[in-house]
Amino acid sequence: MAKIALFFLLDRTSLPDNFGMKLSVDTTVPLYDNLMRDISLTKLAYTDSTAYCIQLYKKPFNRDVLVIVKDLEYHTGGNLVESCCKQAAQILTYKGDKPFYHEDYLYRAMWLPRGVQKHEFETLVNSFSGKTDVEPSKLSRLNSRGSWIMDHPDGYIFGSKNENDFLRSVVLYSLAMANHHHLSDSINRLSNAVGTQGEQVVGMLRDINRFKGSFYYRNPVKPSERMDHGEYEHLACRFRFSELEEMLTDKMQAATTLLQLSHEGSDQGRVHHSNPMKAEQRYAPHREAKESSNFGRLMIILLVLGVLIAGVVALVFGGEDTTQLIQSWLGSVVDGGGSSSG
Repeated sequence: MAKIALFFLLDRTSLPDNFGMKLSVDTTVPLYDNLMRDISLTKLAYTDSTAYCIQLYKKPFNRDVLVIVKDLEYHTGGNLVESCCKQAAQILTYKGDKPFYHEDYLYRAMWLPRGVQKHEFETLVNSFSGKTDVEPSKLSRLNSRGSWIMDHPDGYIFGSKNENDFLRSVVLYSLAMANHHHLSDSINRLSNAVGTQGEQVVGMLRDINRFKGSFYYRNPVKPSERMDHGEYEHLACRFRFSELEEMLTDKMQAATTLLQLSHEGSDQGRVHHSNPMKAEQRYAPHREAKESSNFGRLMIILLVLGVLIAGVVALVFGGEDTTQLIQSWLGSVVDGGGSSSG
């Protein structure tokens, strides 16, 4: 019997204490060691469904994903969301009238635990999403050690007889959802902060680098585990992480440049306005040199005028006494100007 799963990336809510039975993550999917330490996987069985919870990362970067799995025979794409939302609200410690999940990340998966014929498969795909315009033959597919994964506009389709294989895909898809939300949310908040709240940019840049350095991997599966590594690549391709990373890097560089320019502007302002006495001392030598230059030009003008006057007097009155008197006067002017300028 086909099963259908609905993913809830939780928002503003929390799981009850001692939620279900704890499962081993390291036997489910081989992640990097630091991720393995900060991921919790639990399972809660009901009469008509199974609920899995994947708790990711440490605060303040923690994210929780609740996955509810039901038999497709009793729930088609049309009433699946309503049924699962009611059950999720009963499980969660939830307060408020807003959705307890991020609506943009409401994805679904279909698990086929047995082989089906082509016509039956097409019918199941239509029931899975409620869409009749999806052609299964055009969906991308990956074959992997006794199982297969097929893309779908609403999530993915998984074929395997082993429940643990399907659970591995659930954990990997939850990681991709959480990482995509972290990066896109960082882009959005950083853009808003740069435009309106510049003082918060430094803290945001620090948090983004902490998350990327501690928890973010383009592929969180160890490269030595080739099959699982390839499964994550296939499941995560819809989230286009390379484009998202490039966009976030551009935003961070722009924010860093803006901070540097603001810092340089503040430093220049402090140099010009912080201490008027220092500014006065800085310009004093220039002012003294200018005053000395002006005085020298004045003395040259007086000397020229003296020569002209001497010439006129000598021409009009003549006589050695008059000439000697003028020469004596000019000498005193020159000597006085030289002593003053020195």
